[in-house]
Amino acid sequence: MTPKPDNPTREEQQAALEHVFYEVRQLNAASLIQMEADPVRFSLIESTLLHARALLGFYESTQRRKDDILAKDFDFDAKKITISANDRERLNKDLAHLTYSRTKRAPEEWPWDLNQVVMPILERSKDFLEHLLKNWLLTNDNTNHQECRTLLQNIENRLRP
Repeated sequence: MTPKPDNPTREEQQAALEHVFYEVRQLNAASLIQMEADPVRFSLIESTLLHARALLGFYESTQRRKDDILAKDFDFDAKKITISANDRERLNKDLAHLTYSRTKRAPEEWPWDLNQVVMPILERSKDFLEHLLKNWLLTNDNTNHQECRTLLQNIENRLRP
């Protein structure tokens, strides 16, 4: 049984950042790739959405379930990310679960507008990475500093109009 880290140690937090960075990096990268073949395209869309769902839990949760990594572990306030109620429901019901609500969606409702889901999460990721660089990494973790800078630069480039 995995222990519940109510107060993660500095070492646990440093190890957790590697996984948070992975989710942000993969969300950004997978959402940029355009493929023509349906199975590959659908796999990339689902990959993007799974990373989005993981990051929503990270940024929005105020209560830890089991051994979840939360933004508040890094002194970053939980905040609801603005995505539509329909997209949020679909992330929870259509993506990783076989549900009856999924069967009730008409085929014209199946496509995702990835930008409506991804961009608000990338905005929050940008805020989180800036917070890490200005606050948490300065005193707690020099090893992740460069990776954080690189990831922030990639996201800033993506968010630029």
